[in-house]
Amino acid sequence: MRVLDLQTLFIKAAGEDGILTRQEWLKTLSSPEICPLLTHLDLPREVAIELFDVLDTDATPMCKTNLLKYEHA
Repeated sequence: MRVLDLQTLFIKAAGEDGILTRQEWLKTLSSPEICPLLTHLDLPREVAIELFDVLDTDATPMCKTNLLKYEHA
């Protein structure tokens, strides 16, 4: 499922502390092994970059991955 793939990508990018910074996200999106996943998700890199801003609801340069929960009904 695409949502879970994206959630997994955010969690991996955040690392052990569970906090994803903008720099970590940009570094992850620059990684060659991520390109196939973005293609699978039909998600252009530019849009993926913007997703950080959408999820950064408090306008800090970081997102807590524990808030990125998806529950399939």
